Amino acid sequence: MNKITVVLCTGLLTLAGMSPGFSAPPPGGGPGGGPPPGGRPGGPGHPPRGHDGPSAGEAVAAGVLGAIITGAIIEGSKPQQPPPPPPPHYAPGRSVAVQQQLKGLGYYHGRIDGKVGPQTRAAIQRYQADYRLPITGRIDPPLLQSLGLY
Repeated sequence: MNKITVVLCTGLLTLAGMSPGFSAPPPGGGPGGGPPPGGRPGGPGHPPRGHDGPSAGEAVAAGVLGAIITGAIIEGSKPQQPPPPPPPHYAPGRSVAVQQQLKGLGYYHGRIDGKVGPQTRAAIQRYQADYRLPITGRIDPPLLQSLGLY
């Protein structure tokens, strides 16, 4: 749970008459089990509280707290989706083929290693500018089509 959820839970418990330590107030509602200040066992404006279970406020707070915790557990336990497969123009070996084509055309002068580093990007940009393609510096469908690799 995050900080906001903890603060919200603590606030709900406090509103329901429960301490943030998740313990109910003593029977009768007041300190030591006797009636609280004001004379009535449930406090002013509240019905007396017996030993039958939680008060309405505690029940609401517990329900909301349970929903928050359940939501946090469900949220945290969602299985991670695998990343989508790369588009076909990023298939393994494409960068090697692009480097080979650009080297053969005089645009690339580095090692054919399949890594799209600064030299490869600069070569792609020069080629894209000369062939009036969108200048992205990336291996994309227009570049592959222009090089005959798509």
